[in-house]
Amino acid sequence: MDAPDEVETLNFSAHGIRWTVRNPTGDRLRFFTLAALREAIEEGRVDARKDTLSFNDESFRPLAGIPDLRAYFWSVFTRHRAHQLDTGLPIIDQGHELIDDDAPTTIAMPDTMLSRQIREALARELAARVEEKSLPPAPPPPQPAPAQGTVLEYALTGFASSVLAVGIWMWLVG
Repeated sequence: MDAPDEVETLNFSAHGIRWTVRNPTGDRLRFFTLAALREAIEEGRVDARKDTLSFNDESFRPLAGIPDLRAYFWSVFTRHRAHQLDTGLPIIDQGHELIDDDAPTTIAMPDTMLSRQIREALARELAARVEEKSLPPAPPPPQPAPAQGTVLEYALTGFASSVLAVGIWMWLVG
């Protein structure tokens, strides 16, 4: 199958395909584009002889068993678009990736201006959240006023206080 050149830079996550590489220890790297995967292989972050590749985080194939990555990526893409292949993910028009598991994931992207802006925005957000957590706790809410008694209760309380005060005064002077 002859794949177009655009396959190298196509954002597959925008089309409901999640490319994940798993190494022998179980660590995973997630890729949006074939170009990013190729770069990771060249840099040694991905070992094409030992690591495995999945488009749906369930079935993994050895990378060494895929002779032409471009043709394989294109094949998965065209079968998914024709509804012949279920990736388990919806097609996402905005290009955002869904991460619905708790497994640690590293998203590998080429170092572009956009990726630097994303890293900076994430760093600012993280710093803001850390700052929020380091602020002193908010004061407790004000306590409600004691229950108001009846006029008779106040009168009797006042009368009892007066009688007590008179009794103490008489004892002191007497």
